[in-house]
Amino acid sequence: MRRAHLLDVIGLLVLAAPRAVSGQMYVEPTGKNFHKVVSLDSMNLRWGTSVSPDNRWLTFSANDAIWIMPADGRAKPTRLLSAGYVDHLPTWFPGGDRLAFVSDRASRDGSHKMYAMTVAIDPNTGRATEAPRQITTDETEWIGQVSPDGKSLVYGVPTHSEIKVVPADGGASRTLVKMERSVPPFLWSRDGQTVYFVVRGPNLPPYGGTWYRVSANGGPASRAYENPSAMPFPPNTDMHLVFAGRDETKGLRIQLYDAKDRLVGAAEVPRGTGVFFPRGLLDGMYATRSNTRYENILVTLDGGATRTLAASRYAWVNGWLDNSTLTMDGRDSATGKGIVATLDTAGHEGSHVILPDDAGGCCGWLGVVGSAISFARGGVQYTVDARTGAIRQLAASITNVSSYGRGGFYSDGDRFVFSTLNGQQVELRGVTADGRSTLLRAFPKSDSLVVTAVHTDLVAWGIRKNDSITVFAARGPTAPARRVAAVRWTPPDRFFEIAWSFDATMLAISGTKAQPALSVVHVDESGAPRGALVPLNLRATEPWTLRWTPDNRSVVVTAIPIGAKDEVLMRVPVDPKAAPTFYGRNDEWTFVSPDGKRVAYPSVRTVGTTIWRVDFVPGGKVELSGKP
Repeated sequence: MRRAHLLDVIGLLVLAAPRAVSGQMYVEPTGKNFHKVVSLDSMNLRWGTSVSPDNRWLTFSANDAIWIMPADGRAKPTRLLSAGYVDHLPTWFPGGDRLAFVSDRASRDGSHKMYAMTVAIDPNTGRATEAPRQITTDETEWIGQVSPDGKSLVYGVPTHSEIKVVPADGGASRTLVKMERSVPPFLWSRDGQTVYFVVRGPNLPPYGGTWYRVSANGGPASRAYENPSAMPFPPNTDMHLVFAGRDETKGLRIQLYDAKDRLVGAAEVPRGTGVFFPRGLLDGMYATRSNTRYENILVTLDGGATRTLAASRYAWVNGWLDNSTLTMDGRDSATGKGIVATLDTAGHEGSHVILPDDAGGCCGWLGVVGSAISFARGGVQYTVDARTGAIRQLAASITNVSSYGRGGFYSDGDRFVFSTLNGQQVELRGVTADGRSTLLRAFPKSDSLVVTAVHTDLVAWGIRKNDSITVFAARGPTAPARRVAAVRWTPPDRFFEIAWSFDATMLAISGTKAQPALSVVHVDESGAPRGALVPLNLRATEPWTLRWTPDNRSVVVTAIPIGAKDEVLMRVPVDPKAAPTFYGRNDEWTFVSPDGKRVAYPSVRTVGTTIWRVDFVPGGKVELSGKP
């Protein structure tokens, strides 16, 4: 789920590959250093898990609430605060009698803005003893540790790429550092003089992020470790962890080193496991695993009928082959191996095509063309045919610029579209399933290119500058660029999307943090605008997965209706006077059928979560055994 990728600010790392791997064969760890705390039904631990400094109480976020239970598992979890709000990221104060967290409780206008708050806790009963109190005036969904003296809380303001500190009782905050792509975890050094944080890379830390540190008084930041696989050990930042290697069977090996770089201990955890390192627990960590399944949903746009396709427990729909057949990828329920397959609208699966063991990042991120589904393998993009199993190299040196074909899909008719690096240029290319490549447009590498959209030879692209994104268009690789529109934009905005209508007369623009959030502009044959940007009647916030219906009369998005908390599927007419239609809950990628009558999307369902305490053992004696 797209909202599940934030890191726990006290050191939670989700040790999993992208989505399809999370449905792999579940392995119950049985090593002697694993001690099961609790198994929970229908709860997916998200947005923060922590343990009180005396190791007495375990708190975690699930189902938009904070839950608390004895850390030894002797009693079931109970909800800490009143219902009706969104509460996340519980973080203990050093005294063990108070929690910091983020919540929309202080948002009075129905906008569900999140702020940092605190609440007093009775350390003997684990119950809140007073009403929660707001301590930040900045909106934030990212808080970090409380300082060792209990007087300050570190938090992030992603809209300004800032990391700040606020008094624990509230008051004026101050900026420690302003650095693009800075994200949690935010950790204090033991002496309270330094704050550690991550600068985001293409993947989750430590592999795709770099750890930095900054003085608690503010100032320039510097690299914390030369080893890109190292991070501070949150209970004692004089020590550090090294994520030493992945193994498909055993998972990930985590090593603990002291201040003199001597190996103290190690542990191995399975793939798909989250780990966190609470204060006070100097000889181990906690591990969590949510056992999930994918239920592929089919919605009829006219009438709103919704049903679940009888698909494999591990399969995720990723496109339409024709009006009655979908393509999908995931894990085979019998062997756990990666697969691609077809699925008809009656719920019958076609034969599975087994993917190579080294197929990573599977699948469909560059789209689906016919029955050819894209996947990554060692940094190179390939396609595999879901019917024949034929594998073909597609491209290398893919950039992180999002590229969309006609209608907002990840392909343009019979070809894939993507950007690739070529020296000092970013080349936008269309490549057919049989390997024929066409240059669609080239951009200087120095441009802040964030998104492209393609309809045959008509290209649109967005260039970021400060707090806006300007969209241009041109027909052909060398035609003069036409300025189409500019929209206000607040970073970070993971989902800024542009999409050509199927008749190429309109360009839709949306973004979770864009203003307006959803709009269209009419264009002529050259891509020049025929008028001003037209905001659509969204009646919701944070739209994403922008898709056109083939009749060019509406777009389909996922968004949060005004006054609601959950994302739903919606159809929004391009007539700004017409009202949108709301369908069922959805927080995953959507796919509109070629005839525009139905939408398919995967839905992740949690069937249980388990929490273990894991002891570090001497580095040469690490073992992890188990059976599917």
